[in-house]
Amino acid sequence: MAFGSMMPLAAAVPSGGTALTRLTTQEQARLQAGEAVVTGENGRYVGRILIPAPLDAVWTVLTDYDRFQEFLPDVVSSRILETQGDRIVFEQVNQVRVLLLTQKSRLVITALKQYPKEINFQLKEGNIKSLKGVWKVDTLPSQQILVTQEVTFDPGDAVPRGLAFAIYKNALGNSLKAIRQETERRLAQPLKN
Repeated sequence: MAFGSMMPLAAAVPSGGTALTRLTTQEQARLQAGEAVVTGENGRYVGRILIPAPLDAVWTVLTDYDRFQEFLPDVVSSRILETQGDRIVFEQVNQVRVLLLTQKSRLVITALKQYPKEINFQLKEGNIKSLKGVWKVDTLPSQQILVTQEVTFDPGDAVPRGLAFAIYKNALGNSLKAIRQETERRLAQPLKN
């Protein structure tokens, strides 16, 4: 995932309300309109999107590691290297074009699935300094799923930090939108026997 195509999930549901009630009115309106909302700076981000779909459909897309390159922007390849129960190790190669430069990154990520609530992930190796976060999935009373990624990202010294942070933040929003679109696309397909 070139600086941000890898989305982690996070958003707890407080008692007496939903994860949405903790957001500003503007953020709630943007989510209801189908937009991704990404906040944070300097390598610490929270990205959210609402997906009108059943939980299992969203979870399947979030954990379809071998097919990320088919629907996540900037991902040119992704493959599972190891599986041990709910622990998955996968390799993801991302490519981002900025002005006249093309930046390629190779990441090996360890993910720990805790169905149906969250997926913790962490960089195992790669050409960035660090990546760690969580995807969280909340089922809302409106029959929608709130997908949240909380992530900390450090590009190291290979790319100017300000540029890397801007690329990652933008890529996180684009990846969240792509996850929603892929979930909707799969739901619209007729069932195959």
